Amino acid sequence: MTGLRAPGGCHVSQGFVRRQPTLRLCGLKHPGGPPGRNGVGPLGYPERMQRFLILAGVVLLALGLAWPWLARQSWWRWLGRLPGDFHFERDGFSFHFPLMTSLVVSIAITLLLWIFRK
Repeated sequence: MTGLRAPGGCHVSQGFVRRQPTLRLCGLKHPGGPPGRNGVGPLGYPERMQRFLILAGVVLLALGLAWPWLARQSWWRWLGRLPGDFHFERDGFSFHFPLMTSLVVSIAITLLLWIFRK
């Protein structure tokens, strides 16, 4: 099957335009808005990473400032003491593996991210 070469590196064949594996958009509008620096979408990878790192820093700063208040609260002390959290003690040795707490926290974070992504 032969096709004509159109401007922008696209092949025109039998009435439709196929993109080659490049970041060019072949004259078509990008469905997600104007492409970013790397042609992925409105924000490129560097911009998304910068936004994530700034947000993570702000969250860690807020947790650090709220730590004295959180240490006095008793509602979160059940973390690490759920049924399914393993704790072994021997002479001069203790091992704690919070399996159920890890699952609960993982599910909570997954639900929050799922809600905020929509």
